[in-house]
Amino acid sequence: MRLVAAPRSRRENLLGRTRQQLVGTGVRLGAVAPGIVLNELWGVDEDDTSIDAKVAAGEGMRSSDVADAVMFMLRTPRHVTIRDLVMLPTNQEI
Repeated sequence: MRLVAAPRSRRENLLGRTRQQLVGTGVRLGAVAPGIVLNELWGVDEDDTSIDAKVAAGEGMRSSDVADAVMFMLRTPRHVTIRDLVMLPTNQEI
């Protein structure tokens, strides 16, 4: 399920209700909230040579950074649930 454009309160409400429904099923539900990811959504082409400099300056993350975080969540032991993971580039203002 992709909730990119949903307002935070609506997203949190949906996630909370879904988590309640999943209690006792063994299904884990985690949400990833990435900051600036230097990809097509931010108007950055994969071949853009400035990506390395922006990442090094802490102005954005690579898609692979988010994918690595998702894999980390999936590889945790079955008795552990990472409910929410917020990722930001080091220098992103919040």
